[in-house]
Amino acid sequence: MRMKRILPAAALLAAAVLPRADAAARAPAAPPPYRLSLRAMLFYTDKGTFSPDLIARPVDLWNTPAGEGRAGGSSNATLVVAVVTGEAGSYLPERKVELTVTERGRTTFQRSQETGIITTQGRTYVAFWLYGTGCSRLRLSARITGQTPAGAPVTATIPFACGE
Repeated sequence: MRMKRILPAAALLAAAVLPRADAAARAPAAPPPYRLSLRAMLFYTDKGTFSPDLIARPVDLWNTPAGEGRAGGSSNATLVVAVVTGEAGSYLPERKVELTVTERGRTTFQRSQETGIITTQGRTYVAFWLYGTGCSRLRLSARITGQTPAGAPVTATIPFACGE
């Protein structure tokens, strides 16, 4: 009698566990790690427009709030855009772009934001607005969090300077 009770219980247990293991085996694999690059544009306060990318095309940024140097206009704010590339259609909410900005050796900005859904072109963009820029050299460091491998941070410098 005891043996008959054990066999049905074992069969029920196996039936409950096996579909879960099968479903786990069918679960889609996480997309490959996302990659990252940076762009940075001045916001011109005298025009209401943006500069070309300062990382791709560096310029002399002397007394930028006053519009001096080769900045192309007055600016005291900078838009940093993280360009995230990856598998089209992928989105994992735990994958975020973290941007850290240091000025004179001190962290002045740090924020983490979700990526969007990767477009059919294999990209999405994450924007960070930096206020009060224009007189101190900025070191940008961005990375993707929430993925393995995490990868090395992407860095850039914006060489702001002011003086007489």
